[in-house]
Parts: sequence; C-alpha cells; structure tokens
Amino acid sequence: MLLLTAILPLLAKQNAKEIVEPSWEFVPSRQGAECLNASATSNNNNTRWVHYALPDGKPPADGWPLFITFEVKNFLPDPSLPNSNETCGGAFDTQCINNITQACNATRGNETKCFYCSYDFLKNPAYGCEERDKEFAYEFCGGHKYGKIWHLATTPNASLAPCFFANGTFDHTVCQFEQEAGVLWHQRLKQYLLANGVAVMAVNPYEGDTWDCFGNEYWDQGLDKPFLLKLFKELESGEFGKLGKVMNTKALIPHGWSVGAHMVSQLIQASFSTNFANINIASGIFFSGASHRCYNFPPLALNQCSSCNSSQLCDTIGCSNHFVNQSQICCNYCCPESYTEDYFAQNPHEYSAHPPSFLVQMGTYDINADLCATRNYYQALQNHNVSSELHLIESEAARCYCVGDPSDATAKGSPYLPYCKTIPVPVGPTTKHPLNLTCLDHVMGTSMTLLPALNFILKYI
Repeated sequence: MLLLTAILPLLAKQNAKEIVEPSWEFVPSRQGAECLNASATSNNNNTRWVHYALPDGKPPADGWPLFITFEVKNFLPDPSLPNSNETCGGAFDTQCINNITQACNATRGNETKCFYCSYDFLKNPAYGCEERDKEFAYEFCGGHKYGKIWHLATTPNASLAPCFFANGTFDHTVCQFEQEAGVLWHQRLKQYLLANGVAVMAVNPYEGDTWDCFGNEYWDQGLDKPFLLKLFKELESGEFGKLGKVMNTKALIPHGWSVGAHMVSQLIQASFSTNFANINIASGIFFSGASHRCYNFPPLALNQCSSCNSSQLCDTIGCSNHFVNQSQICCNYCCPESYTEDYFAQNPHEYSAHPPSFLVQMGTYDINADLCATRNYYQALQNHNVSSELHLIESEAARCYCVGDPSDATAKGSPYLPYCKTIPVPVGPTTKHPLNLTCLDHVMGTSMTLLPALNFILKYI
C-alpha cells in the first residue's frame, strides 16, 4: 500500500505536475521475478533473473514507462516471491573458478590477499577474505549462488542495515561495495519512480560486473544482445511474466552504474540499429560510467585513448584528458573525448535524436573509472545541443554521500545521517577504512542527485 507523506512541485514538459513523495517504508504491492532463458543451445547458458515492480493502479494504454537497470552484481529473488526457490542460470565454469582461486592464492607485491579482497582494499585476514573471494569467483564465473543481500524493492533503510551490527557499529565483513556506493539513495529513487507512475526493472548480468558494452565487436558476438532482444520482444507482446502489455518499451529509461552505465550507451547505440528490438529511449541515466567506447584497447581505442597503455599492470587513475604522456593513459581507465556512440560519430547530423542524458560521477577521484568518463560524454552532448545534465560529487559532499549529509534537506529521512560524523576524512586515493563505514569513490546514488534525477526522468517520459 502506498504511503504518502508529501506532495512536491515539478515542471515537466512545460506542464505543472505534482511529485508524490513516498514514505521511506513504501514497498510496491506488485512485484516479481522472471527467469528468462535466451540460450541459443543447451551449451550456451544465457538464463537470468529479471526483477520488476509496477506502480499501483491501472497502467496507461501503452503501459508504464520503464526504468531498467543493468546490474553490476546479481539480484536474487525476494524470498517472499512465489518462485524464489527456482533455479535460474548458475551453470558456471569450474575451470574459471579454479583459475581465480589460484590467482587468489598468489602473492601480489606486498599483498598476500587475493584479487577480490585487494580490489576492495581489505587486507586483514580477519575480514573474512576467504568467503568473499569465493563469492567473487562464483559471481565472476557466471554463478548465482551469491548475490546482493537486499532485493529490487527492499526499502532504502533495510538495504543499508546489514552493514551494521545490532549495537550500531559498522560490520566490515558483511557490507558490500554497492552499499558503500550509495544503494540507499538508489533504492529511494526507485520508491519515487514507482510512486510517480514509472515501473522499475533490474536485469542481472551473465557474469558479475560484466556486460557486452564496449563496442559492437563485443555486442554482436556476446550474450547480452540476444537476451535483451528476447526481453524487449516479450515486453512488447505482453508475454513477459504473463503480465500483458503493462510496461512500455517505447518509453524506456535505461540506467546503470559503473559497467552498467556503459551498457546504457550500448543500448542507445543498439536502438539506432536495424537488427535490434523496436524500442525508444526516453532518457539515459549514467552513474560513474558513460560511452560504450570507454576502456577499449588499440586499435579500437579512440581519440586521446588511441595509443593508451594496454598493460594489465597500468594503474594510473585520473582524468585521461590531463595526461601529457600517452603511455601514462591506461586503456582500462580511458574514455574518449568528444564521443558518445558509434552511430552519432558516423551520423553527427542525427544528434538531435540522441536521448537526453543525466550523468553523475565523483568530482576529484574515482577508484574504478576514468575521472572524465561522464565529463567527456556530457561535453560531446553539449557540443551538439543535446539535453543533458552533469552532476559531480565534490570535496566534503563526497565524504558522506552514501548515508546522506545532515545539511541536505533531501537526506533528512535517512536514519544513517549520524554516521556522517564517524566517516573518516579521506587522506588519499585509498579511502577504505577497516573500522568505519566509508563512502566508496565510485558513486551509484546520492541524496543530492535524487530529486534532480527524478525530475529529469519525469520530464522526458
């Protein structure tokens, strides 16, 4: 049942509208998960959970506009759902897991911890590295034994609660990186969308942190294209979940964080292709990522990335535009200047058809992206007069964004505001702290961008 606490004004499409502000405890009454099988053969396991939630009430004639997130880590079905015990995917490569296990046991420099723990800056054996490395191996290799410890429509407060012991102290052994990247505010945004007539959907990756989104070379030969093609066709026909045509593929709002953001760009590219689903993208929402041509290696790398350093040992992080020596530009951290998608590079006169885009990124340091990823994409759109917004999380705002800053009116409903005082002031690029919650330098949601993102989405549907 929808709980309303306030009505906020909004100007959308030149018409005055009212935003419904949902209670922080709002949970949609209509939600579910479908196991979608897009496998071409019995040996090609392209089966994944697709989670959805619908607004209350009767849908518009064409169906609800659809906010669709390309997830970084798998959602598992909410145990309260009828089919939550169903097996969906999970046939993973034993050799892949063995390879990761061996890599995890190898000594890397002065670190004796394995890949996942090193990546997450957890270097103390007491932090439960063994279990987290096992989790990473299963997730990376396509397994679904592990997933997020919250669900599609979990309330914001509950999505962050596992990070804390009952006495209120931070539990570093459980907190997942999305929780420290602002999942509180991502869950809050979904509440707002559902309360204001937008359906929400989450699509799992075929492997953790992996989408075929870095150019058509990957897209045309990968698993994501046939999977999404089947998903959109089922949504269009009403076959998906036997729900009927309740979600509108002509009013899509693709959203992604990190690699998922690059998938938004790849979908924009695909939407202008003749061999893909007949969809229309109302707007694109990008957090900590942008163009589908980011992180390419020569000869596919473009513009200032064209001669980037392709060594896996290259770890120079920053804005790729600012390095004088191209050997300092790591291919893994380079997004091309003046570039969005291949289609518009080849047809610049068509930029007026580019979907409006809303972009968010850390302003001074990003642990897992080219710091100029969103800036470069935004500038390309601005150069061609495409409606777009760029929000950079700077300085003091970056320290507490994942729990909310007490000075931010939008954050006032967060029960985690007192933790802002306990979050350490960053002293360098590695801001992870063993005993305190720390907001990750790779943002997926903030209170400061919650209402701007909502306004932007509603404006263009």
